[in-house]
Amino acid sequence: MKRKARITMKRHCISLLLLCALIITVLPTTVFAATGVNKIVITMSKPEEGKSLPTNAKVPSSASTKVTGVKWKGSTNNGKAKKNVEYTASITVKIKSGVAKTFSTGTINATVNGYKASVKRNSSKKVTVTYTFSKQEDTVLNLGTTHTREDLNARWAALKPVNKDKNLFSKEPETVVPPYSTGTVRDEILVDGINTLNFARYVAGLNADVSLSDELNKKSQYGAVLMAHIGKMEHKPAQPNDMDKDFYSKGYEATSSSNLATYATIYADGKGITEEILSQSVRAWLSDQGVSSLGHRIWCLDPVMKGTGFGVAVGATQIYSNMWVFDTNRYGTGSGTSSWNAVPWPAAGYHPTALFSSGNDWSIRLNRKHFTVKSSNVKVTVTNPSGETENCKATINTTHKDPVLKFKPSGKVANGNKFDVKISGITKDGNPAVLKYSVEFFKLNTTGTSDLDLLYRDKLPAEEAIVTLKSCASNYLSADDALNYIKLGFKYADTVTWKKTPVLTKSTAKKKG
Repeated sequence: MKRKARITMKRHCISLLLLCALIITVLPTTVFAATGVNKIVITMSKPEEGKSLPTNAKVPSSASTKVTGVKWKGSTNNGKAKKNVEYTASITVKIKSGVAKTFSTGTINATVNGYKASVKRNSSKKVTVTYTFSKQEDTVLNLGTTHTREDLNARWAALKPVNKDKNLFSKEPETVVPPYSTGTVRDEILVDGINTLNFARYVAGLNADVSLSDELNKKSQYGAVLMAHIGKMEHKPAQPNDMDKDFYSKGYEATSSSNLATYATIYADGKGITEEILSQSVRAWLSDQGVSSLGHRIWCLDPVMKGTGFGVAVGATQIYSNMWVFDTNRYGTGSGTSSWNAVPWPAAGYHPTALFSSGNDWSIRLNRKHFTVKSSNVKVTVTNPSGETENCKATINTTHKDPVLKFKPSGKVANGNKFDVKISGITKDGNPAVLKYSVEFFKLNTTGTSDLDLLYRDKLPAEEAIVTLKSCASNYLSADDALNYIKLGFKYADTVTWKKTPVLTKSTAKKKG
C-alpha cells in the first residue's frame, strides 16, 4: 500500500514538472525579460575643440551597472577634437560584479546627457550604448542696441542734470555733533541722480525705468551722514563713540548696501560738481577708474534693478554720496534672471564719450543662466580704429555671481572712433559660442561740464602739495594723463583752459584734501 502511494506521488511530481516546462515554453520571453535591466542613464562631457575626447562617461552610483570603456569615431588632431566634426561615442556598460541581474532581452532605453541613444545587447551582462554628438559649431551672438545717435541725444536732452543751485538740502542734516539727523536732500538733486542712472541704462540697452524709492532715500541718508561724521568713505565703518546704536545701525546698513563716492568740497564747488553731485557720482561709478572688480559699474547696470535711493551729506572737507544698489525687485515683474544675455560697457552700438574714457577698463557681464566662461579658454580680440586687431588679456570676476570679463584694448576713445569686439572660447546654453559687437564713440550735443570732469572720482590725500606736471616738449598734457592726475586728486586752477583735443595749457596744479 505504501509502495503504491509513493508511486502515485512520484507520478504527480513528474506531471507537475512537465506542466511547468510547458508553461515556460509557451509564455513569451518578455514576461521574464521585464525583470532584467532595461534602462541606462549616462552622463559625460561633450567633445571640445582642442581638447582630448572625453572618457568620463558614468552611470548613477545607485545603478546595478557600470561603464567600463569609451571608444570614439571621428577625425581628430593628435587625439584632440576638431571643429565642425561629428563624434560618435561607443560606451561599454556591464552589470556590476556580484549583482544577480542581467540585461533585458526586450527593449533597453538608454540616454546620454538626457538624449536618446542606441543600445546593442552583447550578452546578458554586457551592452554597448552609442551616441553621436553634433558638430562643434559656434553659436554666434551679435550684440547691439537699436539706439541711434539722434535717440541718445534726445534722451540726454530730457535726462541731463538741470539743477544749478549749490544748496543741496531742503532740510540740513546734522553731521558734527549729536543728536545726529539725516536732513532731506532737495528733489532736484535726487531727480538728477536717477535720470543720469537711467540714461546710462538706456545707453546699455537695459530697462531705463529704475525709480526713486522714498524709503530707500531716507535709509540712504543715514549712510551719508555716518560717512560725513567719521570723515571717510567706508562700506563697513565702526560705530562712533558719540553716535547712538539705532542711528549707527541704519547708517551701517546703508553704507554696506550702496555704492559710495566722495568729493573734496573745494574742488566740487569750483568745478560745478556740487550742483550735480549725484549725477557726477553715478558717472564716477560707471567709470570705476582704479577699481579692479568694477563692482560699482556692475551694480549701476544690474539688469534686475528696479528701485534705488540716494544719500548726500557734507563733512568738514568732503561731500559724501551713496546709492542703494541691493535691489532685485525686477524679479517680481516677470523679467527673471534668464531674460537677458550680456551687458557690455562701453555699450554695443553708439556710446557717448561723456560716459567713457581711454583710461577706463572695458567690461561685459554675461548671464550665468546661459553662459559658461573659463579663463583658460576665453579669448578677446579687438579691432581698433586704426584697423589693427589685438588679443586683449581678459580677467574674469564672479563677485556678482555672473561672470564679468574685463579687458582694455589700445586705441583712443574719441568722437567717431569705432572698435570691433569678438569674444570666443565660451559656451552658451551648453554650446560653443562667439560674441560679437561694435562700439562707436560719439560726443553728445551738450554744453557745460567737460567729459573729463564727468569721469572724476575723488580719493584725495589729506596733505596739501603743489606739483609741477611734467609733460612732453610741447608743454601740453594729454587728456588721458590729465585724467590720471585727477584720479590722484589734483585740483586744476580756474585759469586752466581746455583746447579742442583737449589739452592743458598750464603745467601746475594744486592738490588739497
